[in-house]
Amino acid sequence: MNPFVEEPQQKAHYLRKYTSDANCQVVWVKGKEAKVSEKGSFHCPIWKFNQVASVWLHERKLPVDLSAAKFFSSDKIAIEVQVDLIAQVKEIDRALIAVATCFDESFELLRTDVTSIVRKFCNTRQAEAIHGAEKHLVEELLNEMSSAISSSLFNIKSASVCFRIPFLEDAAKRKAVGEIGFEETKTVENQGMDLAKLRNARALSDLVAKLEREAKEVEADCASRTADARTDREIETADLDNLKSHTELTEKYKTAMAHIAPALYEKLELARITNDPEMMRKARQEVLSELSAIAGVHKNAAAIVIEHTNK
Repeated sequence: MNPFVEEPQQKAHYLRKYTSDANCQVVWVKGKEAKVSEKGSFHCPIWKFNQVASVWLHERKLPVDLSAAKFFSSDKIAIEVQVDLIAQVKEIDRALIAVATCFDESFELLRTDVTSIVRKFCNTRQAEAIHGAEKHLVEELLNEMSSAISSSLFNIKSASVCFRIPFLEDAAKRKAVGEIGFEETKTVENQGMDLAKLRNARALSDLVAKLEREAKEVEADCASRTADARTDREIETADLDNLKSHTELTEKYKTAMAHIAPALYEKLELARITNDPEMMRKARQEVLSELSAIAGVHKNAAAIVIEHTNK
């Protein structure tokens, strides 16, 4: 579909007035012959032309389908690319006639230029460098296409690019799953909180009390640092120290939850990665609630822990 023609080419009527102005330019068409009208209101000379096309002169979005093209990084990893252009038809007779009469062919030339630029961009970079480099490709598209300004039918105003690299996405998922598995193994094997302690409901109750006590100490220390800070430098230092305290405490909570409640473990890990003390605080509160519930069932605490550990 031609986004620059307001309506499909319509049959010309001599007694109807057609308006060319700052918004659209009228093109008279008869077969391959066409003529751009002047600005103003005109009757179509139907003895010369039998169709009318009104070409929109403002910016339009042009999604560039690159699904048929194959893109590879310099390290031979497949890249999927989506490009959207914001373009404006050049207000010259050649461009207006081409867009009015053979938009598909004109757009195919534009797609060919875009494909060439994207392929060159990908071929000269490794996949890791391409990932997240949408801004750089946009700059190259705008620079390259503006340099070919004489032959192009369009003025490219802006562009947006989206990369998808399935290989890296799959690797990231495997890495995340592997890290969680490694943390679970390390927690079970190396941390001081071993299964013997966890099997004892009393030890679990002690753990809850210890974590609650440490949480209150951290909150008090953070509040004191924040209150004592006066200058911008002191405030920044206090914020960094507070974040460090929250992170260290969160690591202890992760140790407890890695094999008891994996879902809460993931929340704690997400809070740590995002460096969000408030998110850490809320996640730790959920951990305490979970541990308290387990510790309250004295006879079944060990069975619950073992069951969760073996999952």
